[in-house]
Amino acid sequence: MKRIFSNTITGLTPGWLTFCKLTLATLMLFVISDNSSANENVSNAARKSVKSRPISKTLEVSRKIDQLVEKALEEKNLQPNDLVSDEIFLRRVYLDIAGRIPSYAEATEFLQDSSQNKRQHLIDRLLDSNGFVSNQFNYFADLLRIKSRLRNITGQPYIDFVKDSIRNNKPWDVFVKEMLTSEGNYAERGHGAVGYYLRDFGMPEDNMSNTVRIFLGTRLECAQCHDHPFDVWTQKDYFEMVAFTGGMMTRVDPPFEDANELRKMQRKGNLPEETRRNLQRMLRPLAYGVQGSGTGLARLPKDYQESDGEPNQIVTAKTMFEKKELVVPVLPKVGNKSKRKYNNRNRNGIPGAKHVDSREAYAEWMTSPDNPRFTTVIANRMWKRAMGVGVIEPVDIITSETKPSNPELMDYLTEQMVAMEFDLKQFLRAVYNSKTYQRAACVSDDEEVTEYTFRGPLLRRLSGEQLWDSLMTLAVDGVDERAGSNFYNRNYQGMDIYSLYEQTKGMSAKEVLELANMPREEVRKKQREMYDKAMSKQNAQRKEMAAEYKKLQKKQFQARKNKDYKKLAELKQELQQMIKMNRVKSMKNSRDMVRASEMTSPARPGHLVREFGQSDRDQIENSNKEPAVTQVLSLMNGYIETRIAANPNTMLMVNLDKSSTAEDKINTVFLSILNRYPTSEEKQIWLEEAKANAKTVAGDLIWTLVNNSEFLFIQ
Repeated sequence: MKRIFSNTITGLTPGWLTFCKLTLATLMLFVISDNSSANENVSNAARKSVKSRPISKTLEVSRKIDQLVEKALEEKNLQPNDLVSDEIFLRRVYLDIAGRIPSYAEATEFLQDSSQNKRQHLIDRLLDSNGFVSNQFNYFADLLRIKSRLRNITGQPYIDFVKDSIRNNKPWDVFVKEMLTSEGNYAERGHGAVGYYLRDFGMPEDNMSNTVRIFLGTRLECAQCHDHPFDVWTQKDYFEMVAFTGGMMTRVDPPFEDANELRKMQRKGNLPEETRRNLQRMLRPLAYGVQGSGTGLARLPKDYQESDGEPNQIVTAKTMFEKKELVVPVLPKVGNKSKRKYNNRNRNGIPGAKHVDSREAYAEWMTSPDNPRFTTVIANRMWKRAMGVGVIEPVDIITSETKPSNPELMDYLTEQMVAMEFDLKQFLRAVYNSKTYQRAACVSDDEEVTEYTFRGPLLRRLSGEQLWDSLMTLAVDGVDERAGSNFYNRNYQGMDIYSLYEQTKGMSAKEVLELANMPREEVRKKQREMYDKAMSKQNAQRKEMAAEYKKLQKKQFQARKNKDYKKLAELKQELQQMIKMNRVKSMKNSRDMVRASEMTSPARPGHLVREFGQSDRDQIENSNKEPAVTQVLSLMNGYIETRIAANPNTMLMVNLDKSSTAEDKINTVFLSILNRYPTSEEKQIWLEEAKANAKTVAGDLIWTLVNNSEFLFIQ
């Protein structure tokens, strides 16, 4: 495996291209794959810039990390890897923080910078960039199973909440607490956090299992049906944890009056079919949300067979580690004849139970600095984000028998996460500034991941999102600033979900029915207005281009009328240049040329992101980096040629067009794709090819570099 990876592009000479295209699919199957598997208010906690903490304090943490790693290496008679070159560091840190390779301009700027602290400055700039928000969202989308469609409605409010939390650098404990205590109507602005519970709509037990796995790194799924066979958890422990969300409902009343009257009209079936469908589309998103602070009560299953309880017995909420009763539940009286029924609005409720804020207590306990498991898990997850493997592996199967590969390091990272008040950017900043992170990478088969010594980061293949975002960097300028279209919910009578809530708030049943009866022409008009508003910048650019084109046409007409053929030739050349520039602008405005975080979540089946292992968002952390023939075929058979090399308007080809000599062109391609200059041997090979095949050499070089393992891996 080492030998395969060490074959850099030097060996891929132009004469080899035909052979490579036939054999690369086979070779790719054997390349290495990733085997690792007291809080402030939110308004006061939005510490956006990573520079708010002095770099000197960060470097103290970085040095301590290095000392603990080197101490463990010394105990095993091992040496740390050498520090990497600026070229390797540049590419690695862009992929790890921003989730993409650097652009040609960014690579050139960094490599030509001679300042002593340029690595520190680059880390800070990337952590404060939109690229970090995009990359971190992809990670959380995989972890939290975020989808663009949440049951039968849009997932956009939940997506907006997560992206805003990352953008505002919301502390992890605050972020988690907001999700666990969230309530309100999902369609109302600012209530996107309730999407966390709606993701497991009607499944309170599964939601608790997912919560414990994500935030406490423990698997409780087995204990739902019986005592855990491999851990200390009992089935009763499981339902005592479920009790914290007891009585919580994931349906709420719409914001208008007489909603029940409208539902009765729907059921009677005396409405026109189109009106009935429109009404259904309007009522559905307005009825989702969370209410109920938690009763602290749950009921054991009717088939419960363990000796510590009885079937259908009511149990009270207790924490899984300390068996603490954080609240005092109020048990309903025997024979209570509450009219409250078991249904989707109150599936995990117990008739007669009173809400006692058990969800608030649950969230406080979960996110407390005194809960070492919560802090250890997020510190370990963030360490793995940077290094490719956790100090504890697997990150979400931590048991009483689990031992970190470096216990002192894990304790220190946990301590620092608390000291930094769960500021994930500051924590990552310390890791990225360490020598440990900046050392040469190791291949995964050198050591068992559970005993990894961190001589350097783990060699990793690009994720599907990193690959796509890197290709977008080659294609368009300012890729981090490009927003997706998100025309996900225009069928809410021409409104998005937020506008629908605001429009119907306080309406009578009659007014809502009139809205559902709105003529198609008016609905389409609203849809067009919403589209134009979202595309206002692009529409303004189109109008500007059209006006410039008309002016030029008038000048051409006048030159032709005056028989000024010299002027006419100049105007034709100007027109061609304008058309070329307009094509570049049109490509920049394309809704398809955006980062993975701005596309549908997950991407549609067959998309390049999915081909390279993007999660289907149905299970926690379900992405993969396993090699497959379809991945190779996607890149080999025309994708690079048609989308990148054959399009003169891509950033790569625009920069290539600015290069005057063959040597400059070769340097441009290498800096754009591999983010390094070619070696003297590589340059000589491609200069000779340029002499023989000047027209095709650029396309061949681009194809070769993108399909090489050096592009597909983070060294």
